[in-house]
Amino acid sequence: MIFSRIQGGSTDGIDSHKWNSYKSIFTKYSNIISLAGIEGVSYDLFARDCLWADVTNDLNPNTKAMINLDAETFIKNTKSNVANLILFDPPFSGRQAQEKYGSDNLYASDSGKISRITNEFQRVLKPGGYVIKLGYNSTKIKNLELVEIALVNFGGSRNDVIISVHKKMNHTLGDF
Repeated sequence: MIFSRIQGGSTDGIDSHKWNSYKSIFTKYSNIISLAGIEGVSYDLFARDCLWADVTNDLNPNTKAMINLDAETFIKNTKSNVANLILFDPPFSGRQAQEKYGSDNLYASDSGKISRITNEFQRVLKPGGYVIKLGYNSTKIKNLELVEIALVNFGGSRNDVIISVHKKMNHTLGDF
């Protein structure tokens, strides 16, 4: 497993999709997938105005996302074995949810919601595919191998953010 510490820049705003560190990790794994010849589509479940992925979703209809569904509904309605890369950067704090969605944090108030979403990753991902997850923890995603952790440190009063990368190694029974 790779572990790195990245110094976040003072110009890095609160929108993680604009961070150079996040973009470089996305690009790194997009290139790995391309070189390995893994067919599939990339998905961003909380895209906001970011258009990196092939398919973008965000609950807020006032964003540039193609689809505007709750992330759980979106992932449950996604076919099996279609994704080669999933970006997973939900608003984990009440402040983030209020700023991005104008409401309480949908994803922290229901303790099982994040688990239900991440459980779907094993079904949606193709073998060899990756999930890039941002958050304040590096919780294991069921049936995926943790391959990289990058700690983004901002210093001062800003929380560090953990970028964890998980890989689907083989088919599981749920794939069929």
